[in-house]
Amino acid sequence: MSHAVTHDPMVLAFARRELARYYREVTGVDVECSRFGPWRMETDPTLDGDRDEWTVRVLPDGVSIRGAHHRAILYGVYAVCTEWLGIAFVSPQYDCVPSRAEAELTVGDLQGRAAIPARSYTMDHPSSYTDVLPLLSKLGYNMVSISAEQWKRHKEEMLPLMHERGIELAISGHDLGYYIPPERYLAEHPDWFSLFNGKRIPHQLCFSSEGLQKELVRVLSRYCEEESVRELVVMFNDNASQCQCDHCRKTGDLGSYLRFIGQVGEGLTAAGQTVDVYSIAYNVALSWGMLEAISPEATSHCVVACWGRDYRYDLSEQGDPWARRFHEAFENWGHHQQQQNRHMAVFEYYGDHWMMGTLLPPMSDVIARDVRYMETLDVHRIDVLHFGFRGSLEVLMEVLGQTLPDTVREYNTEQQVLWFNFWAAGRCMWETCGNLDERCRAYANVRFGPWGPAALAFWKGAEQALTPLSRFSSDMFKLRITDAWHRDDFSLRSTGRNCVHPWQPEENDRITRRAAEACAKAARELEPLVTALNASGDASVLTAGQRADLEDLRQCATYLYRKVCSLREQYEAQIAIEMSAFSEAQAHLQEACRLEREVTGASLADCEHWLAVVSEEVHRQSEQ
Repeated sequence: MSHAVTHDPMVLAFARRELARYYREVTGVDVECSRFGPWRMETDPTLDGDRDEWTVRVLPDGVSIRGAHHRAILYGVYAVCTEWLGIAFVSPQYDCVPSRAEAELTVGDLQGRAAIPARSYTMDHPSSYTDVLPLLSKLGYNMVSISAEQWKRHKEEMLPLMHERGIELAISGHDLGYYIPPERYLAEHPDWFSLFNGKRIPHQLCFSSEGLQKELVRVLSRYCEEESVRELVVMFNDNASQCQCDHCRKTGDLGSYLRFIGQVGEGLTAAGQTVDVYSIAYNVALSWGMLEAISPEATSHCVVACWGRDYRYDLSEQGDPWARRFHEAFENWGHHQQQQNRHMAVFEYYGDHWMMGTLLPPMSDVIARDVRYMETLDVHRIDVLHFGFRGSLEVLMEVLGQTLPDTVREYNTEQQVLWFNFWAAGRCMWETCGNLDERCRAYANVRFGPWGPAALAFWKGAEQALTPLSRFSSDMFKLRITDAWHRDDFSLRSTGRNCVHPWQPEENDRITRRAAEACAKAARELEPLVTALNASGDASVLTAGQRADLEDLRQCATYLYRKVCSLREQYEAQIAIEMSAFSEAQAHLQEACRLEREVTGASLADCEHWLAVVSEEVHRQSEQ
């Protein structure tokens, strides 16, 4: 990691302000007058700068917070906030800050060194591009990954918040059309673009073009210098229009692309740029070729993105053939990058409401096991994707060719699920995961007081209940288990076409029965957890913030339970319709409509439509 930003005195000044602010909020005492002072913040070149190492020492003459650089000192300050002051950093909207007398504080030496050097928050359809930034450093992240297009739009508002925290910038996205816009280049340089079905098209590039490579190096060199980019992921366009020219056919799509990115990286180095350039390997559109066929041309750093995992299993597990396939591909990439002496990055979906739908599960256990395994492969960087809750509903409507009605809300589970996952990933990327359970207990108790054990039981139990549903995001691609009344020919019939259409009884798609059973099992496992959370107790011991947080957790848990119950009824109704058991289908749909109204669900209109259909059939049969 570069220290150009991390040695900025602005970061050190910010660290001092943060310590003063939180110390006074908790104790009511100015930190300059604290019984532990004076507080000294100094850099220490013997500490590991690449891993943001820091120490806190209680000395006879004060407290020493030392870091490899100024950003590392800031992480030491936040450790004091959590370990000494008992603060829980929960979400962009909420810090759980207790009131404690100085005499009640438990102080002692602390130290920290990141397990993963680059810990990146990756934003896609967040509700805000700035609100999250103050939280990132508190959770241990040191990088923001964003597409070039979104960076252009939000740079002015984001940059000051990133600078004072020493957060570095990675440009990561399907940005080739931004760097090499077809409207500028296609007419003059058609050979730079994909030859597809006999025509040069703007949707993909020809990665065997030497002229394209030189131009992209020129464009990126200027761009990286202007934007102070630390890491750059150059992704191919996200479609299947790969070039069919003779050279690309001979080399193969993957070989052409990987060699191209390696040469672009070499060109940027020759131009004096210190940016780390990454290619990407993932099973785009459920095609495994890029993940499984590692080309000898792969000489760049690489981001490996295992889209469509079954999150019952961590990356080291081989619980079924699907999990085994991901494990083998991931491990092969890890060994290849180690042999090439190149960095391996991992793009993870722990905060992806698009892939998981509104049933994104808490995942602290699988995150801990994942990160422990990634350490064995010397993973340099982890990108944790945040695909926003509301944004996932809006994108679904785009896929379906519909508009999201104002009446559709669902329940925004981000604070209780997504930010819990980001907290867990932040902790795991900093330290060995053996004590994560202990930290989860302490974190839950700070947030919820006497309800801490029930909250932790909910997070753990909801992980077991909901992670099996993640498998349907591949089975139903581009759809998810939450999209019960639509199907996509691409994944159901392997046609190679994305063809989303309304469900019909003649589908007989083999997904319906499995989905009904999976949702029924999830409902059974969630029900006692919700009951325990809703148990009465003395809430007067909680602060106003804790009470509001507890109420949000209860509503989140109730929503998840009702949603899986609703989906169970919807899939059971489909089974009954397929069997012409219309009275049974009517009962299931009536219950589904009731539940969808309770959660203001996106499936209500479809449930009402099919309820009218089957009710008419029931009426017709009753008259015969």
